[in-house]
Amino acid sequence: MINIGLIGYSMANGHPYSFGSIINGFHPDEFDGEWEIIKTYLAKRPNVEYLSDIAYIRKVWTQDHSRTLSIQKSCKIDKACMSYEELTDMDAIIFARDDWNQRNYILNHFLALGIPCFCDKPLCIEGSDLDFYMQYIEKGLLYTGSGFRFAYELDNHRASIMDSFFISAYVVNNMEKYAIHILDAIFSAKESPPLFAVNLKESIYETSEITLSDKTIVRLTASPFLKSTFLINWWESSGCLKSVNLSDNFTAFRRLMIAFIKMVNTGINGDINKTYNSLNALSMLHKASNILSYE
Repeated sequence: MINIGLIGYSMANGHPYSFGSIINGFHPDEFDGEWEIIKTYLAKRPNVEYLSDIAYIRKVWTQDHSRTLSIQKSCKIDKACMSYEELTDMDAIIFARDDWNQRNYILNHFLALGIPCFCDKPLCIEGSDLDFYMQYIEKGLLYTGSGFRFAYELDNHRASIMDSFFISAYVVNNMEKYAIHILDAIFSAKESPPLFAVNLKESIYETSEITLSDKTIVRLTASPFLKSTFLINWWESSGCLKSVNLSDNFTAFRRLMIAFIKMVNTGINGDINKTYNSLNALSMLHKASNILSYE
């Protein structure tokens, strides 16, 4: 049994509730009403799918103690902590925050102690930061990524995507926070690393193209007018156009947590190349687009 500490929270990110519940189970009567959408998909799944038989979140800390108490009650967590230092006796840590530019000093604290960590995406968007974190990824101390690396909807299509040489994809809101979802999905199939990215400045929406080493073109578009859409289109080698919308969050998150738990148990990160390719592509997008850091 792995004892886990959970660290959150960042604005509009329900992952503390998702990850916490997928591991521990959840209290339907005490689940935070702000995240009814998460409670709804949790309630549709049988108890046997929760991971409390192999890991359990014992402690939680956030910057706001009222939020800490909310997550504790919602996710059946034993203790609501007053400081993140109280979590240093845990076997592993989950960082369920996507504010990479405000969170990573705490992540670095736990990595320096040799405590295995899962870090919510994006881990970073600068190439120099990626170079720093790769030492921990390669040592099996750090796992990061989007659940869409394990998207159920792609299970029967990864071979087809691997053979495709033109892929287009759409994400909600902005590229900086949301492109990593689609990049993780694409690089779960494509093994060729990214070479460079260009920003299509004449596009109405935020659009960029990434060229991979096998000459595949990946075109990404982000728009605030899309409603919870993570859509991938690709041309098969036969000439047929395929399209998949990624929407099964529970299965994706569950598989993501299983991959992290496996890393903690074995000391081996099984997705080093996929992680590097996705984050390297994100850093190229950032450089090409001069994306401004969000607040």
